[in-house]
Amino acid sequence: MENKELLNKLRAMQTLYARIDQDNKAIEAFTQFLIESKQRCDALSEFYENEWLDVVGEDERRVEKGLPSLGIVVYESSEPNGKYSILGEDTIWNTLSENRQFLLELLKTLVPMIS
Repeated sequence: MENKELLNKLRAMQTLYARIDQDNKAIEAFTQFLIESKQRCDALSEFYENEWLDVVGEDERRVEKGLPSLGIVVYESSEPNGKYSILGEDTIWNTLSENRQFLLELLKTLVPMIS
């Protein structure tokens, strides 16, 4: 290899090294994000499995007892403002299922990358 070719090769590999070093930092941050995301999903899943039905029925039970309504309203948004999309029949289920699907796609991408 000539000096010019060798220098070009070294520059190219140094650039790749720098990019991979940056990639590693991004992967580390993404790993932490996934850990935090799992915690959020676990908390939402726990609520859905153990409390959701009771919460959904609470307002109706209050009104039946002659108590004022809590004013809980279902709406189509993920931003809380006194109305709660999570009261919709499939909102939580669909979001948790979608999260699982995205993680499966990520896994399918990652497995072949490990050599």
